Amino acid sequence: MRLLILALMIISPTSSLQANQLDQYIQEGLESNLALKQQNLTLEQSLQALREARGLFLPSISIEARYSRAGGGRDFIVPIGDLINPINQTLNTLLGQSTLPTTLANENFPFLRKKEHDTRLRLKQPLFQPNIYYNTKIKETQTDIEEAKRNAFARTLVRDIKAAYFNHLKSVHLVELLGETQQVLDENLRVSEKLVEAEMATQDVVYRARAELAELKQQQTEARRDSAVSAAYFNFLLNRSQNTEIIRTQSTPTDTSPPTLEIAQESARAHRNEFRQLQNAIHIAKQQVGLARSAHLPNINFVYDYGFEGETYNFGSGHDFWMASVVLSWNLFDGFQKQARTQKQKLNKRKLETQHDELEQQ
Repeated sequence: MRLLILALMIISPTSSLQANQLDQYIQEGLESNLALKQQNLTLEQSLQALREARGLFLPSISIEARYSRAGGGRDFIVPIGDLINPINQTLNTLLGQSTLPTTLANENFPFLRKKEHDTRLRLKQPLFQPNIYYNTKIKETQTDIEEAKRNAFARTLVRDIKAAYFNHLKSVHLVELLGETQQVLDENLRVSEKLVEAEMATQDVVYRARAELAELKQQQTEARRDSAVSAAYFNFLLNRSQNTEIIRTQSTPTDTSPPTLEIAQESARAHRNEFRQLQNAIHIAKQQVGLARSAHLPNINFVYDYGFEGETYNFGSGHDFWMASVVLSWNLFDGFQKQARTQKQKLNKRKLETQHDELEQQ
């Protein structure tokens, strides 16, 4: 047992760490770990959402076409006959002749064409839309949050890879040391049996040696199991088969002296991701308040159309048209919904600020 305790005391992870090999494993883990790949995909989604939001500042160009067939509807009546016939009749009477027509019919013009097409190219450019600005700011902050989550996960993965590597080396070294210890205990049992045969020791010496050997074999079984589990977990972090060989190399120990209290506190404040995530969430809440308030403002767009219209598809001269418009849309009253949305976002911002204050006191 004293040999086993001594073996455990001299095991040190720094004695089996080679920087180059461990760096290679860390790089492999950062490239192949499935959970980190999911974080990278989530960040890429956020970047594409930001790109989409920024695209709203640019003009949009679309082709809009319509072909219609219609029947019925109202008619626009031009009373030509009612106006001209009495005049012509009076003139004929005065002149004593019947040269002017007195049976002219009224003209009917339907409001709906029986067939019609309208084909145009439309350009639309937002001139004043505050919601686009605030939406873009929100997407930018959300991207920062996803990037912080991804970086935090990467740091955690690096830490776990190092810890798993060290634990595996410890378990392997323990198996090797227990094997060397078994040789000592086997020799101890052999010597004890010889001493008993020579009547230089009592039988209890043999019993004690056998008990120590049996206990050692139990420890060897547990150590081999721990070594297999640690290897499987390390390979899992690297997204490899659990039976993949883990390279072990020796190097000189590195300086592992702990940092000073001031350095540790400064590092904790700089890298504590809860603070950064809460700060970003508060920033998003501020932008959401601005987005809710922007609903009180008008939206102004510039629209330019160029196209062709008529009863038949004729794209020649005389059938084309263009139209430029500045369109204003302003929701003046919606049953106090805008005020309620603004107040809701303000309350959410206050809640996040309270959580931030609580976290600072921990």
